[in-house]
Amino acid sequence: MRDPRHRRRRHQAKNKSDRSRAKSAGEVLVDPFAVFAIKQPELAAKLDKIHNDGMAMLAAGDLERGEVIFHELLELSPNDSPYRLIANNNLGVCHFGAEQYEKARDHLLATLAQEPSYTFALALLTRVYMAMGERAAAAEMLKLTEASCVPENIYWAANSDAIFYVIEAYADFNEHKNVLRFTEQVKGLDIPAQIMHRAGIAAFNLNRYSVANRWWRLAARELGPDTLPHMLARTTDLMREHKLPPFQLEYIDEPDIKTDPTAPDYLTGFMKCVIINALESSQMNVAIGSIQSTRHSDDPWVEPFLRALLLTRLPMEIKNAAWVTLHEMGKIQMGDRLRMRIDDVLRDVVVDRMEIPLVRQEEADSLFHQANELKAKGRLDAAEAKYRQALELNPLHYGAAMNLANTLRSNRPQDKEAQTEARNLLERVLRQEPGLPEALFNLAGCYLEQYMPDEAKETLARLDLSTFPKHLMSKYWHLQGYIALLNGEYAGAGRQFAKGLKAAVDEHMKEIHRAELSYIKEITAEDSYWNPIEPLVDESIEQLLSRKIKPGLSLVDAFWLCSADHLEALAVERGFHVFGLSKGEMVTRLVEDFQENMHEYLVELTRQDTSALAWLLRHEGTAPYGEYARRFGPPADPKDRLLHEKNFAAEKLVWLGWVVVGICDDEEDVAGQVLATLPAEVYETLQETQLPW
Repeated sequence: MRDPRHRRRRHQAKNKSDRSRAKSAGEVLVDPFAVFAIKQPELAAKLDKIHNDGMAMLAAGDLERGEVIFHELLELSPNDSPYRLIANNNLGVCHFGAEQYEKARDHLLATLAQEPSYTFALALLTRVYMAMGERAAAAEMLKLTEASCVPENIYWAANSDAIFYVIEAYADFNEHKNVLRFTEQVKGLDIPAQIMHRAGIAAFNLNRYSVANRWWRLAARELGPDTLPHMLARTTDLMREHKLPPFQLEYIDEPDIKTDPTAPDYLTGFMKCVIINALESSQMNVAIGSIQSTRHSDDPWVEPFLRALLLTRLPMEIKNAAWVTLHEMGKIQMGDRLRMRIDDVLRDVVVDRMEIPLVRQEEADSLFHQANELKAKGRLDAAEAKYRQALELNPLHYGAAMNLANTLRSNRPQDKEAQTEARNLLERVLRQEPGLPEALFNLAGCYLEQYMPDEAKETLARLDLSTFPKHLMSKYWHLQGYIALLNGEYAGAGRQFAKGLKAAVDEHMKEIHRAELSYIKEITAEDSYWNPIEPLVDESIEQLLSRKIKPGLSLVDAFWLCSADHLEALAVERGFHVFGLSKGEMVTRLVEDFQENMHEYLVELTRQDTSALAWLLRHEGTAPYGEYARRFGPPADPKDRLLHEKNFAAEKLVWLGWVVVGICDDEEDVAGQVLATLPAEVYETLQETQLPW
């Protein structure tokens, strides 16, 4: 049994569970405290004050003073009064928080002797039995707890602590299906992120990665982007595509990541997530160190994980670290063949024919890290020398090649030979790793610095924007604007700089884009591009409204009508790893995602969104688009996420693919009209969904 102290949280009985409002069969609210107050007003006022003082102590985390106050409340409360009920209940809370489990059990049993269906006490008693190691008693109490979670029970107030205790008990029994089922059962209530987080863990352990991604994204929305659920949601990308072997996560609030992840003492599920995130976010130092540290682990997951890395599109440095670690673990020998993806093609590689010996690779890695430290300190000449030494040992070390190129660009910007060498280095890196975003981006900048706009434009076109870091998008648009500027396309440059201004996250980049826009306005003396968003919207809306559609078309047809850029952006928003997928593969993934997760997406829709869907349902799934847009938002381009925030139902639902817009192509009475229609699968699912339309 896991020690419950791993999940210490402030245990306190909320007022809404302490003082439940009972409902009679006729839905007339009955307040037992009010009834008691009518019968004994003076005593009720005194007990109410004591109760409130005790609750204040619980809220402050002062369990000792809370215990004293609730004992006083218990002594003064007549038998069968509601105050006696909550006094015993909250004494159970105090003793449980102080890890005095026998005392907690006795007070909670006294609560249940007075009211057997008091859900909060049932749930907490389940946790007490688990802490005492009495698993059979806990299992029986868990059944009673869930049986009490029904609307007709006047002591079930949907308290989030009670819900948490039920989920914790199922987690202790490793009943992942019940964790997920019970969370789904209460998800319409105001459940905290902590419960959503556990639902994500349960789904992950059941290999339902799309569901896990959805719950963790909901939790991260409440907790913030730099939290554990956000990291776990990113981990599902590779798991959903079966690129890495599955593993299990523990039900704990805080994973033990205080240990240096480059040298973990053991590989918990959360430590594995740390490694995977380091790989996905290109944190090379952490990723390579973590991979190398797995050689000391006897976890059976390690070997399949290392072999799977060889088949991914991750950088060659990662693959080198993986096969070196496999060799040091004795899993592969010199002369063995293994499968590895090189230049995006799966090949058979003989280990003793690998180009760089193991020792030289490790020495090159060490020099590379030393150079990075020197560069961070501003010692660029010394960093340049270390990068060159690393490349002498390992000419395939593209990290050293790329960083050397960037060092040359910044350290010797006026030296033509140095700039040419930088360009050659980046071109060499891309021959080795053709789709590497950092190398493509830096090479485009290098071309522009050398007044080669056509080459820069061609290089940027090779970028996969769905995986490109958002914080660099402003610089990406700046490069595109500068390319247009060098080609004399001033209006186009204005559009790109306007996009960059919108994407900028810091004031420095905003000022750069404002200055570029001001410069263009000054040299052209025209205002047509000053707000360059409008022409783009007009053009894309015209394309959107002119598509040929048929009412009741399938969801597959609906997605095929979307541009590849639209599908990529939508797939990324849904949490897919889209690099290398064709349009047909993305359509298939999006349709599968809809079929698996439609009901979860419905919960996230705004009232305006659901109103728009209900309106279309009342029109049998198809209506004139002009009327739909007037009711639920102005027409806008749903494809360009940089220009719009999808604030309107008319835009958001088209973006999702749940509403298709275009000219009707086969119905005689509406032929030639611009319509808004629901794809057949969406229409059928909404008809079957019991929501307050």
